[in-house]
Amino acid sequence: MTVTTNHGCTHSVNDPAFIQVYHNPIASFYYEPFYPNILDTEVDFFNTSLYADSYIWNFGYAGTTTETNPKFFFPDENPDIYRVILIANTEEGCADTVFANVEVQDVLLFYVPNSFTPDFDDFNQVFLPVFTSGFAPHTYHLTIFNRWGEIIFESYDYEIGWDGTFGKGSSQIVGDGVFIWQISFLETMSDKRHMYRGHVNILK
Repeated sequence: MTVTTNHGCTHSVNDPAFIQVYHNPIASFYYEPFYPNILDTEVDFFNTSLYADSYIWNFGYAGTTTETNPKFFFPDENPDIYRVILIANTEEGCADTVFANVEVQDVLLFYVPNSFTPDFDDFNQVFLPVFTSGFAPHTYHLTIFNRWGEIIFESYDYEIGWDGTFGKGSSQIVGDGVFIWQISFLETMSDKRHMYRGHVNILK
């Protein structure tokens, strides 16, 4: 910069570093697997940011970290969607933010016993499929058929099983033999309806 007086006197000053321009960071990442589930909630995050010197990861209520490429374990109690936020920072105080929604999906898990013994000894008295996860309870329907295809028991409550009697309100237990069960329900991951059939043995 040069200044001049009205008498023609001049003075100049030169500052080569008066204005400094820095890179803005560009936050970016991807993760694998793309569809984690409650049985395996481990997710690897790969940081593809540019021009950054430090990072802050936020995994919602699940936690935070300052690692560059973190490996994170989400909670496995229930399926959920987590907003993962990455903030990329420079030493000069510039920052950029990016986020992604990571969905930890449900998994269909259930077990159906193949026999039970309704003999009033307090052990194995009821035929009841055991569901762990992945089904919508309000869509549950259990039906028991005899060998001639007649319905002898129904339940719309996954916590109520068949006690071996001839239908609701009956105290008479059917005889030993093989009976057909049918279960239908909707899964929680989609609107897909499942239907399964099998055999259960009554032993007394």
